[in-house]
Amino acid sequence: MAHAVATLNFNTFLEKANLKDDGSNFVDWARNLRLILQAVKNNYVLDAALGDEPPAMSDQDVLNAWQLRKEDHLVVQCAVLYGLEPGLQRRFERHGAYEMFQEL
Repeated sequence: MAHAVATLNFNTFLEKANLKDDGSNFVDWARNLRLILQAVKNNYVLDAALGDEPPAMSDQDVLNAWQLRKEDHLVVQCAVLYGLEPGLQRRFERHGAYEMFQEL
């Protein structure tokens, strides 16, 4: 039996409310973000930094796993940035997903 794969769709979340520049809606915004990420098993991105790329001579499975985590971090980073008001976007545009969430 084939398993259904959840797709990461932030549209509903992002249309609901951006994080305000003054942070006044952070608690609700963060709770909703975590719920969405949990549904697609990407919640871990907010709990730990990506870390350095393994050396090129590493086992291929290690390299593949790191690449998948890197892709998850990039998707979450872009989605979080998109869900911020312009002032916060400018402030955090060069931050990784984990680092951004820690500072917010």
